[in-house]
Amino acid sequence: APQTITFGLSPATAKVGDSSRTLIATSDADLPVTLTSSSPSVASVSGYTLTINGAGTATITASQGGNANYLPADPVSQVLTVSPAGTSFSALFPGASPTDVGSDGMAYLLKYAFGGTTTNDRVEWPVSGLSNNELSLIYVARTNDTNLSILPERSTDLSAASGWTNTGITVSNLGITNIGGTDFARRKAVIPTTNSVRQFLRLKVRSN
Repeated sequence: APQTITFGLSPATAKVGDSSRTLIATSDADLPVTLTSSSPSVASVSGYTLTINGAGTATITASQGGNANYLPADPVSQVLTVSPAGTSFSALFPGASPTDVGSDGMAYLLKYAFGGTTTNDRVEWPVSGLSNNELSLIYVARTNDTNLSILPERSTDLSAASGWTNTGITVSNLGITNIGGTDFARRKAVIPTTNSVRQFLRLKVRSN
């Protein structure tokens, strides 16, 4: 005889740090249903217990192989979306100092500001450019943390620690980009250049 599985995720979303939950999957043949995860690093399943392990998506599949009296059931799959733990630095980098450096050579505070994580070294590095007598930096900036400031600064002398200023810089908004489920602002900082004066442009990131 045929059999049918009933299985659903409610809710089909979670975030890193959520406690384990018990899933319900049944067969109308009253046979035990097996649950598996396509991405255990995001969410793992043991029996009917779902454990959240990291941000991303995982497909949870319920299956039943049948027996002498019942045919195998058609598998039922549900997609679980897991978001990062939160927007604060301490939530994304538990136990870390802002000055700690990741494997890509970038300090954690900069990784946080530009969309990186400890486990994913994909960071939206600022991109510099020089054209039409303009020096520019295109960058993404986290905007959902009121304690974080990301400001462009200019200087004509790298040897002068106090020579940096934010005057004379034009900043334009290039839209919004999504990184790991969080919206970041894309910006372009520009200063005019001349052949007679050296110009330097940087981004200063500070957690207040």
